[in-house]
Amino acid sequence: MDHISTLLNAKRLPIDEILSSPVRVTLKIDGNALQWADGSWHKRAGSPRTPGKEMTLFDFAEQDFYWKAIRYLSKFKKLIEKFSIMNFEVFSDEGHHTIEYSHKFKNNIVLLSAYIDNRPVSYKQISEIASRLSVDIVPLIYKGK
Repeated sequence: MDHISTLLNAKRLPIDEILSSPVRVTLKIDGNALQWADGSWHKRAGSPRTPGKEMTLFDFAEQDFYWKAIRYLSKFKKLIEKFSIMNFEVFSDEGHHTIEYSHKFKNNIVLLSAYIDNRPVSYKQISEIASRLSVDIVPLIYKGK
């Protein structure tokens, strides 16, 4: 904790405010980054609130799991278009990923987050959206302060 305090002080960040804010810790999901942003599909950038590089036909041809995920999610276009940004991890059927999971994700897709006008949607709402899309949600490990 001393290390975090030193870092926050060095950057002149409000320690009390940060440490008293709600915290949500989720499982690390290692698939392939996919993002709905600004009305099109993207490879997710480093920040979940920032649109990544727009996907091209070459991306779809090179990695067919992207195409399969987008084709599946497009069935829910009216729901997806309600959000300015949605972040997913998608998985191939072959399972060539760094982390191996004990189960297959629903439709090989995990919903990580969603935003409306740059405001994050609550975890409860994410869970409801994932249910409507018939995909998994990133598992919650800890919630508190």
